[in-house]
Amino acid sequence: MPKKQSVKNQIRNIKRFLQKKGDTMDPSTKRDQERKLAILEAKVVDKLRQGKEQKLAVKYHRVKFFEKKKVLRKIKQLERTLKERRSSKESSTDTTLEECNLADAKENLTYIDYFPKDKKYVSLFVFDKQEDSKKRETLKKNLLASAQQRKAREEQEASTKANTTHLRDYDDDNTTSRSGASNNNEEDSFFLS
Repeated sequence: MPKKQSVKNQIRNIKRFLQKKGDTMDPSTKRDQERKLAILEAKVVDKLRQGKEQKLAVKYHRVKFFEKKKVLRKIKQLERTLKERRSSKESSTDTTLEECNLADAKENLTYIDYFPKDKKYVSLFVFDKQEDSKKRETLKKNLLASAQQRKAREEQEASTKANTTHLRDYDDDNTTSRSGASNNNEEDSFFLS
């Protein structure tokens, strides 16, 4: 059996074929080949993107892990102190400050979990003296907004998937009752024997 061609070889062969016989070919065949070429080129781009994401995920896994531990510990601590202050009914300014800190910590958790996969990770807790702090803050705000968008998109996809899991690909829109189904089976010659 012949070995299956790589995607790059398939692309090269289609380009050569179109270049050689492009003018004399049937238009429908030419369209099919161009469509096939576009699909294969999209596969190459997707594969490169996945490779980059994988490389960055491996590179920043450790940093993200430790930062996530720090943030989770901070969230737990803030929730505990907020609970204690509410039970002791201390001043409202202290509780609002704690609530703001808790909201910031939860944003940091979102930042870590949903950071864009195709970008280099910008740490939350490492401050470089050479780098402009204002520039760093705007970069973090932009990346946080991107992370929040990704979180919302993934939650929407998950809810859509959860709502449609009861549907199967082979279900018909017109469902028949059990008696109707048994009548159809009796008419079929396969079920008669």
